[in-house]
Amino acid sequence: MRTALVLFTALALLLPTPLLAQDVLTLAQQAASNDAAERQAAFDALRGMGADGVQGLRIQRFVVEPGGGPREFVLKVTLIQAMRHESTASGLAEVVVHGMQGDRPARYSIGELLGRPKAQLPFSFRYFQTLEQAVTLPEGFQAFEAEVQVRSSKLRFPMQQSFPWKVGEEPPAA
Repeated sequence: MRTALVLFTALALLLPTPLLAQDVLTLAQQAASNDAAERQAAFDALRGMGADGVQGLRIQRFVVEPGGGPREFVLKVTLIQAMRHESTASGLAEVVVHGMQGDRPARYSIGELLGRPKAQLPFSFRYFQTLEQAVTLPEGFQAFEAEVQVRSSKLRFPMQQSFPWKVGEEPPAA
């Protein structure tokens, strides 16, 4: 933890946007996490940009982890605010899971999977946030893709990105 804190403090001094000491400590703690996705998101946020140098709100990654039962999963969506840390990004994220129900195509929103059809995932952050939601897929449904849509006052239009449904696999950093 101390090594990460020293490294992140040194990096923070090189950034064009000043960081508060508490921000550096928070990012250093997240960078020292055992979760590889959290570490990468903290590094990207501290670095001040995504891998492609494009600024603004973005969907950094989507991960599906196994849950406690055979049809239970934990969905993790990591959002980052690249190069614009002066204000808080807030809004709602919607996840729609696409797949097959028997021999027919089917789709379920996160709200439908939670039994609350209008439910979405709220977010509010300065650097990054990982949204986590446990869901149970319907009997006989085979997921193959998840579509993530983000709405925020920071965006002119909703942002949308599709991800393959791969349980327990860490995707490459975006």
